[in-house]
Amino acid sequence: MVLEEFKRYWNSKFTYLLLLILTLIVGISTFSTFLEKMEWKMILESADSTVNLDVINDLVMGHTGTYFFESIMFRNIDFFMIFWIVVLIGFGINIGANTFSTLYSSYGSIIMTRMPYKSYLKQTLIAQVLYMISFILFFFLIIFTIFLIIGGGGFQISPISIYKGTSITMYILTLFGLIFFCTVCVILMVIIASLSPIFLKNKYIIQFLPFSLTMGGYIISYIFGNMNDLFAKIVSWILLESSYQYLLSFIANKSYTHLINAFYFPIILGVISLVLYKINVSKLGEDYLC
Repeated sequence: MVLEEFKRYWNSKFTYLLLLILTLIVGISTFSTFLEKMEWKMILESADSTVNLDVINDLVMGHTGTYFFESIMFRNIDFFMIFWIVVLIGFGINIGANTFSTLYSSYGSIIMTRMPYKSYLKQTLIAQVLYMISFILFFFLIIFTIFLIIGGGGFQISPISIYKGTSITMYILTLFGLIFFCTVCVILMVIIASLSPIFLKNKYIIQFLPFSLTMGGYIISYIFGNMNDLFAKIVSWILLESSYQYLLSFIANKSYTHLINAFYFPIILGVISLVLYKINVSKLGEDYLC
């Protein structure tokens, strides 16, 4: 069943639509970085004796393929948030309400006569996790490869990179480690949506629940975040962007306090997912067909 569900998610038209939308977002972000490079190139070509040509030349030559990849996800925070919000909406619509549709259809009754509800739920969640991981990994590997080919520079760290001075191996691990961190948070939010039919009975609310969790955190932060420093820190633990910023601060400053703060958000999501899973198995495992 896991393989069948996995293939069904990948073969859906929405998957290809999501790939197209994300490619457009990356394209726009890349174009803004390209314009930045062209501006420095124009300054270099028209520079006079009062301009430090070596510095400007480094800025122009520093726009390598790896730097373009770094820029779209790690330097431009606006595009970063737009990208992951679109991913949340896309996954929520495509797979978030799958368990809801099964529960409230004759197909669900057929499945439950063949296997325990716990087995169905476990296999469905595994298929969803594999789909989301493979989707994001496939997308970024393709984008990374294209940037290396078109952007030039090969496997080297740009001299204007925020991670210059590290080894190329650590550099690549850092970039994809940050992507993996965001992927885990996204997966947990979608899993919460998949487990939410235990208390939500509307398909469209469930589909947009991952997005609502993200925006709800921002609303809470906006309303209550300025009450005092302690409350502001607590509120920051329920925001993907704040967790990501904490992780960047850890990488830059090696502050383990920031590392701990970064992992509050996925831990909270993980606990909620586990609790919902236990409730689903306990309740629906007993009275699904009743």
